[in-house]
Amino acid sequence: MMYDTINNKENSASVSEKKTVFVLGAPINGTVHVNASRFCKKFEKMRIRKRHAIAGALVVSHLLAGVLAYNFGIHNQPVEAQPSIPSGYILTTTTESIEPGDTITKVASEFYDADTYSGIYDNVTEYTTAILEQNGLRPNTTIYPGDRITLPVVVNASNEHYVRMQVLESQIKEIEQNSLWIPYVVKFGDTYANLAARASGTDGEIVINTNRLIERNKDSGIMLMQGSTVWIMNPELGPLKIELNNERALFQESLKVEGNEEQIKNR
Repeated sequence: MMYDTINNKENSASVSEKKTVFVLGAPINGTVHVNASRFCKKFEKMRIRKRHAIAGALVVSHLLAGVLAYNFGIHNQPVEAQPSIPSGYILTTTTESIEPGDTITKVASEFYDADTYSGIYDNVTEYTTAILEQNGLRPNTTIYPGDRITLPVVVNASNEHYVRMQVLESQIKEIEQNSLWIPYVVKFGDTYANLAARASGTDGEIVINTNRLIERNKDSGIMLMQGSTVWIMNPELGPLKIELNNERALFQESLKVEGNEEQIKNR
């Protein structure tokens, strides 16, 4: 039997059917009937929500700090120094043919001009290293007469030979892209070699282009028949390439510094 504390009378309900739970000490207005399991679950949910809220606040604070650091330059990212090129000059490349007795340092000294190069290469030694890296060479690599190396060079953008080279290269590129191959009616005395020469700028290129002509016209046979039509490379290319090679030679000479090697030795 159980005594009802509110109505001051006995209740025949069993203990297993009804429980009296006292929360935070004494009951209010008598007994307080509370589902203990429900209370604990609610409390746990509140605790989890609070934990998630704190974690979220920390993430937001870290993101905000990162944004502020980036915007105001408060970071540890290294900044590479930019090369200093004189106004009106550009950094480009040229090629040089190795002559008997040449070394990379000797070639470098012929082109190095302290007035225009010092903002990129402090001295000939640095410039020599740059040439080696440009060509995938090591200091102990052997070079031979006739080898061609690429040099990074600082050039006046208004250099007449450089400007003309740009025009010629553009014209050659346009022909090669749009009208490289044209039909041609074979005349008496024509050979693949002399047809190839019309579109070439050097002897080496004539050999290469002769093979290209033969491959392109392989269905017509190795011998050219007068009156037959074959494909040839546009003959407009030849004069343009020859002029381009001449301008390149003049351009390279214009970059060399007279007496520079002796000046460097005396520094």
